[in-house]
Amino acid sequence: MHDAQAVAVRLFDSTGAFVRSVGRKGGGPGEYDHLNGLVALADDRLLLWDASGARLNFYTPAGDFLETVRMPVTGSYGQGMLHADTAGTVFADAIIFRDPADRAKTRRGLIRMSLSGEVHDSTQFIEWREPAPTLRAQSKDGGSNITYGLPYSPQNSNRIAPNGSLVSGPGDPYVFYILPRAGGRPRKVVREFVPVPVSPTEATERRQQVEEAMLRVDPTWSWSGPTVPSHKPAYRSFEVGRDGRIWVLISQPAEVIPTAELAPVREGAPPTVRFTTREPLVYDVFSPDGELLGRVALPSLTRLSTMRGPYVWGVQRDSLDVEYAVRFRINPPLPPPG
Repeated sequence: MHDAQAVAVRLFDSTGAFVRSVGRKGGGPGEYDHLNGLVALADDRLLLWDASGARLNFYTPAGDFLETVRMPVTGSYGQGMLHADTAGTVFADAIIFRDPADRAKTRRGLIRMSLSGEVHDSTQFIEWREPAPTLRAQSKDGGSNITYGLPYSPQNSNRIAPNGSLVSGPGDPYVFYILPRAGGRPRKVVREFVPVPVSPTEATERRQQVEEAMLRVDPTWSWSGPTVPSHKPAYRSFEVGRDGRIWVLISQPAEVIPTAELAPVREGAPPTVRFTTREPLVYDVFSPDGELLGRVALPSLTRLSTMRGPYVWGVQRDSLDVEYAVRFRINPPLPPPG
């Protein structure tokens, strides 16, 4: 598990017990600073992308440092930007096009490379729809700026599967595509979906969240952009497990957060929006070729990390925002792909 706040990678065993830290913050062999991504290779070696050092660090499954290779992608920072397939190919999420006339206009995609860092080619992410509307604020001196996507807007999603296929879709309607890298036949997966309304409470609290963030940068900022949509997209995003199953996070009606689980009000802290509703985490799970296998609900405040077979690994936050590494067993188990 990667703890971005502490700049640390921690290894846990199959029971969830902490085993050791992998490497440490720094610039020496096996060390790292800003991690753009962490993946487990087909042979279970660990691979980290240290953006600050522009390098890929390799570790044994037990967490011992092996070697470093130079990373051809520089100047790109984020999280979850490294992927790998079972054939030993690495994919880096990066900007692959920038408009010379307007450098703010960019296109993202995947740079495909070998485990030695040799670049093979690049593939632009598919944009099924125009990017979601954004809201922006800038400080008077121009030194600070902030951008927020419009809450509940559909988002283009693109993910790499272990077999090298690209899974891609628009977020709304409920459709996505499985696009083999070469030689295979693309598959289109379509599901009926009843649009889920955005409740008045959800719209108000999400708008307040954006306004608070904007006003911290520009005290004169006011909402002049598009309004919060009346309905949610069919799905919020999707992930692909190490077994190739596709997990689609579908939109759900809001539920009231129990009083005992509400975020605490910190004495002396400035007033801030306190969310009173949340959206349940419900996934439709598909086989690697698009067959619907079932629906899985996860506990609230959980972020998926890895999915394989009957198990799901992730990070769970409590009401105080303390994070824990967790493992769940899917019960009843999903049927095997047909």
